[in-house]
Amino acid sequence: TGITGNRALLGFNEVDYLVRNFLGKPASIEGFSLNKLGVRQVACATIPKEVRLIKEKVLTVLGAGSSVGRHLLSALKLDDYDKIYLITRSKSVAKYSKLFKHSVFEVISEEDNKISTCFTQSDVLLNFVSALAYEEEALKYDAIRYIYNIIPKVAKAKIPLLINISSQSVYDQQENTSKTEQANVIAKTSYAFQKLIIEDFILSIKEYSIFSKAISLRLPRILNTKNKKELGFFGNIVTNYISGKETIIGNPNNNTNLIHIDDVCSAIKFVMNTKIDATILNVSGQNVSMEEYCNEIKKQLPKYKESKIIFGDDLTVRNSSMINGDKFKEIGWKREYSIKEIISEIINYNK
Repeated sequence: TGITGNRALLGFNEVDYLVRNFLGKPASIEGFSLNKLGVRQVACATIPKEVRLIKEKVLTVLGAGSSVGRHLLSALKLDDYDKIYLITRSKSVAKYSKLFKHSVFEVISEEDNKISTCFTQSDVLLNFVSALAYEEEALKYDAIRYIYNIIPKVAKAKIPLLINISSQSVYDQQENTSKTEQANVIAKTSYAFQKLIIEDFILSIKEYSIFSKAISLRLPRILNTKNKKELGFFGNIVTNYISGKETIIGNPNNNTNLIHIDDVCSAIKFVMNTKIDATILNVSGQNVSMEEYCNEIKKQLPKYKESKIIFGDDLTVRNSSMINGDKFKEIGWKREYSIKEIISEIINYNK
């Protein structure tokens, strides 16, 4: 009947079930979209309910195995969710099953036919998929294709809220200002291009579903103070200083913005639970120059005065990745950790 397409969008896909059963393939009706209304007019559609029928939500995560993805999922109150779908490549299913053992998690291969059902049931979609800046170019383009291939399924599902994790690297790193969301974006590197094109993919979903909200969070340099590998150069400066190894800072006036990983998770949870009328938001930690960062290390480690941090004579700002987070702050979110507190945690971790 004419209602069949509408029922499929709500999870009652009898046609799919019967065809698969007839072909001798696995067939099951996996669950229903409890927090949506079906609308039949010229075309079948679903819209999210303002008041949910049930308290619990269904969350779907792309790239849950990333550093921020793992940290966020460990910080969520899992009892608030009826189901958390973790979409991954088929080769990573076993790895994800070991990482995420709580009964609320269900690991789904991108090749599984159930993936469309997962998206249809979802109240929120979180995307962490991207290759890191230092990884091979091929991995960055692979991440782009991965999201591109998933987007049609996501668009059809009409998910109420889509949150994409992006980066301040999309701004001009030679422009020595604290960039707002209105600053010009530029794809001078493959990493920046990757972030920009995935932002565009996610935002394009609104053309297929006016009820879907899509927000990209542009993050600065994230510091996980409990993981030395994820601290990179900023962690190495502390380690070198404590061990007496010399560190050379060629351009001490280069600027950056640093944020604690707990503040990143706090920002994502805030967006998940707050009605926000925005498509781009800067999630700002604290702007700081390399010299200021190093001087704070010296200040907190006075007994290591024999250790050396050598500043170069080139005072030119070669790189500036400062961002302005006032817009997000006005909405109601604020960071908890300062540079001083982040460095203190790194020092304690090293000790």
